[in-house]
Amino acid sequence: MFLVLINVVFNLEEFLAAWQQCVPEGMKTDPGQLKGIALIDRTSFPEVIYRYHVDDLPEDEKERFNELFKTKEKWTLEEIKPYIEGLSSVKVSIGALLQKNARASTGSNGVKLFNSKHSVKK
Repeated sequence: MFLVLINVVFNLEEFLAAWQQCVPEGMKTDPGQLKGIALIDRTSFPEVIYRYHVDDLPEDEKERFNELFKTKEKWTLEEIKPYIEGLSSVKVSIGALLQKNARASTGSNGVKLFNSKHSVKK
């Protein structure tokens, strides 16, 4: 996991192999353990992983969504959830945050995707 502490893009397959070698025998690593810490770009070839830590994002809701959509145009719920959970509360759910700040569409594989409802400031 030390590999995602620096701002470098890694080949996903190589990263996963190196990460598995760094943990004690019998322990299993899983990309899901990196939610809110790193992003996987499955559209690139080869697939890559890079640091994208939730703590590095703005605390302001609009600024955070702008930064998220500047980084990646479309997100699945599973991908974006770790980055917006901290903005939710008893009164404001993750669904309400997405409804306010994102548009939902369905990808070609049937997965719901979210993109910015507002223009993204570069």
